[in-house]
Parts: sequence; C-alpha cells; structure tokens
Amino acid sequence: MRRAYADDIGRTSPLTICMGRLDGGALAPQDPAGVAQAIDAYGELAEAGVTWTTVGLPAPSRAAFAENVQWFGEEIVAKLPPIG
Repeated sequence: MRRAYADDIGRTSPLTICMGRLDGGALAPQDPAGVAQAIDAYGELAEAGVTWTTVGLPAPSRAAFAENVQWFGEEIVAKLPPIG
C-alpha cells in the first residue's frame, strides 16, 4: 500500500518509516519474558512496514551500556526477520 501510494505520487527514493515499540516494555538482559515481548513487537513493526526503530537500553555505566548494546544485537536483532 505504501509503495503503491509512493509510486502514484512519483516518489522514487526509498521509503523510511520510524516507530518505537508501543507495548511499553522495558528491555533488560535478565528478563527473558521482556526479550520475547520485544522480539514479537519489533517483528510486528517490521511486518507493518517500519524500516527503523528506536530502543532504550539500561546504561548504568559506559561499559554496561556497551554490553547491553551487544546483548540487544545478539538476543533481539539477530532473531528478527530481515527487512526488505
């Protein structure tokens, strides 16, 4: 639908759509239920046509933030279907 509308109005550049999770769940590495919820929510956003999103991760220190970013990539992003 979005692509058809873009074609109708003559847009040739790629569409980008940003939206954050609406489920309100906070992400924490020690919360398996939250991880499953986040994977489902990000997957639903991708199915709806969202091409990029935001994420908030705990950042009690610079080192902990870096570890949490790595955790997010391995435990959530890696489990999502590719966008395309």
